[in-house]
Amino acid sequence: MIFTKIYKSFLYCCYWHLKTMKIGILTTSYPRYKGDNRGIFIYNLVRTLRKNKILVDIITVKGYESLTSDAGILPNLAKSWKARFLFIPYILKFYFKIMKEAKICDILHCNWALTAFLAILSKPFHKKKIILTERSSFLISTNNFFLRPFLFFTYKNVDKLIVISKNSRNILLKKYNLNSTVVMNGLYKPKINATKGAIRKSIEIKPNEKALIY
Repeated sequence: MIFTKIYKSFLYCCYWHLKTMKIGILTTSYPRYKGDNRGIFIYNLVRTLRKNKILVDIITVKGYESLTSDAGILPNLAKSWKARFLFIPYILKFYFKIMKEAKICDILHCNWALTAFLAILSKPFHKKKIILTERSSFLISTNNFFLRPFLFFTYKNVDKLIVISKNSRNILLKKYNLNSTVVMNGLYKPKINATKGAIRKSIEIKPNEKALIY
């Protein structure tokens, strides 16, 4: 009897897995521990997808803090020789990880142009649709001679390009003649009668930190 119930549960899980989409989330920034706000909006996106019974595989590379921490990859490359030394190994490791894990996903959602660029280069192997959410206003607006060709190639070759503001959409249209869709970063709305302390706790803002939410 117990075995029958377990077997039925197993079959149900297999059936649910087959009928449910699996999204591969590619990101260079994701919370490393409870209370870490790095990439918190990616974490909230993943949590929401899972609440809606969508399977999610987080595709990221850990252990390169000198390159990916604080303000992110570009600022670290500009000021740190250690970050520059780590960049190529990081890119190679990320590329091969995408090749491996994309095969079990139905679609790839990339965050920032770098992850989308790697997903495009590996597309002949995984053949998955690629969505890019470009979250960097700097990359969208930059006129850097070296970055612009890389960005144009990336933005043009994804299957769907998303930005997080109308201003970013307008800049992309003007600079690259490319259309995009605006999807703003989400924020969990606390209960109306919640205290300030409860609100701070729910979005992991420390009591002594100043915060402007708009």
